[in-house]
Amino acid sequence: MNYKDKILVSLTDDTSRLQLFNDQSLEQLVAAAYEVDQMNIEGPYQPIFEELQFGFSVPKLGVLDGMWSPVGGGEKVEARFQVSGLGDGSSVWVDALWRGAIVARTVPANSKITAVQNEWTEVETSDGKVQQGAVQVTFAPPDNSAPSPKRLPITAALLIRDEGFSVTDLLSESKHIREQLISEGIQTKRDPDLPRRKPPLLVAWIIPGKVFDDADWPGGTAGMDATALRDARRDTAGKWLAQEGIGLVVTP
Repeated sequence: MNYKDKILVSLTDDTSRLQLFNDQSLEQLVAAAYEVDQMNIEGPYQPIFEELQFGFSVPKLGVLDGMWSPVGGGEKVEARFQVSGLGDGSSVWVDALWRGAIVARTVPANSKITAVQNEWTEVETSDGKVQQGAVQVTFAPPDNSAPSPKRLPITAALLIRDEGFSVTDLLSESKHIREQLISEGIQTKRDPDLPRRKPPLLVAWIIPGKVFDDADWPGGTAGMDATALRDARRDTAGKWLAQEGIGLVVTP
């Protein structure tokens, strides 16, 4: 069985599916979907699969621009139509569409400021009168409560690729797929309390770890062993792709 079929079959089983999404992959998916710098969250992470659709497709959409006017002249009317079935092939294919969530853990905020006091006095100097003072800041005791679960809704288009794929082509394909799916109303529902990234639909690449054995990937330093280099390159790639709204799921 080839890599793509093996992963797709694994996604159909509750147990093997969870083994695909380790903590590092889930962390990178969250970073691609949300502005994590504005959130006090940490692992362990847990994926929630409310719905998985396999071999998901939507019709390709094209845009037709035109205008018309009454016979004999008159005011022209401009129009734009979205038409499905145009272009090479009639559909955009996604290996699987995941609707659900990733559960993270919220970290209690420590060292909260509870009071600020200041005193100012006016003193005479050789340069004239100046203000000098002192500021006293009071902090609350550290919050030692345990982290609590935080549900982060996810809608993700899963694209499975074996080694040898073109990064440029897959990046372009990912953005095209996202655009088409969003036009069909497929996206994560907006939650004003969560700092989500601008793309309302996550794209996730499921790829083998050996992809990052390629020395052309940035990341890592001289002297690292093969495993450390692979992890460093994967981490660097994950941070870059997160800015594009793309998460990485890396398999052994």
